[in-house]
Amino acid sequence: MKTLLRLLALLLALTLLCPTLLACANQEEPTEIDAEKSVGTVGGIEITYDELYFLIKTYEDSLTEQYADDPAALAEALDELVDQEIIANAAIRLLCEKRGLTYKPRKLSDEVDAKLESILYSDFGGDEEAYRASMEEHGLTERYLRYTTGLDILYGELTSVYPQENLVISSTPELYAYIMEHFICTYHIALFNDTPEENDANLDAATKARRDLVLGKKTMRDLIGSKINEDYSDVSGAGHYLTRGTWDEAYEKAAFSLEIGEVSEVILAMGESPKTSATVPTYYVIQRAELDKDYVSKNLSTLQDEYYASVIYSDLQEVREELSFEPNEFYASLDLTELLPPVEQENYTVLIVVLCSVGGALLVGGGLTAFLLIRRKKRTKSVQA
Repeated sequence: MKTLLRLLALLLALTLLCPTLLACANQEEPTEIDAEKSVGTVGGIEITYDELYFLIKTYEDSLTEQYADDPAALAEALDELVDQEIIANAAIRLLCEKRGLTYKPRKLSDEVDAKLESILYSDFGGDEEAYRASMEEHGLTERYLRYTTGLDILYGELTSVYPQENLVISSTPELYAYIMEHFICTYHIALFNDTPEENDANLDAATKARRDLVLGKKTMRDLIGSKINEDYSDVSGAGHYLTRGTWDEAYEKAAFSLEIGEVSEVILAMGESPKTSATVPTYYVIQRAELDKDYVSKNLSTLQDEYYASVIYSDLQEVREELSFEPNEFYASLDLTELLPPVEQENYTVLIVVLCSVGGALLVGGGLTAFLLIRRKKRTKSVQA
């Protein structure tokens, strides 16, 4: 009986302590926010705080520079960016689900582990400290990185699903005819703005290169092989074959507006920097060229992948257009220009609440047990009497 009473006293103390602990936790201003805290929904999908933080972190510097003298315009631009990008990410998941590819973290776990391990060794030489420092620098949490990697794996599987479901052209003659009608060929020079400080110098260099090209002082091949060009992806010299939905939207818009042989103005689009492997604002000068029939015939399988990607992207856009971001009260309370970093850790407040609930339940249960024991003891005495 004494043991039971000591247990009840301990549980009572824990129960009384819980409100004090919770009060103490709520008194201090937070310095970080739970990574998985919801900021709203898109098509029934919960959008977490770490996704919001990553998007803001990715574009904040360039937008801050653009709207340096107009804080209200900056806030509006960030809000619009969040709306567009969050919807885009959710659309990928919903399109995959529409085609029978459900996002299941446990099922994807091994593939995600393999992909992240590959990144760890290929980009960081196996240095986990550098890997995690890079994640922190780019505003990434482990949870969100795993989530987006899983989605990327699913999205890649669509290229197998679409032919199986007869959603794309399968015969070689039809595919060749489609490519000759819907693809274009371009040559370009690119200057990647890996840092904001490079912006002005790159713009000047791209403008001068375009002027030399238009005046006939240089050919596009001269410029591609010169120090000014930072894109080395066209090693064959055949040019870039693309169709709508496979390149950056700004690049495609400029390229498809050109006639054969025509040169674009200097355009700003997003490109993958060879220095950092990151997608950064990039200055391009583009020249459209004629399609090479022999090249198309010899590279039909490669161009087929581009064609599949364009069909999938078109379907993705249809899904995206039907979606909207529904922010919650927490999102409305945030200042997008001053977000606190997300944190992945045990939620001690929830743990305390659980302990309190368990403690309360045990207290009730313990009290009932004590009552029954006492009642039983009284009955025993009664019988003995």
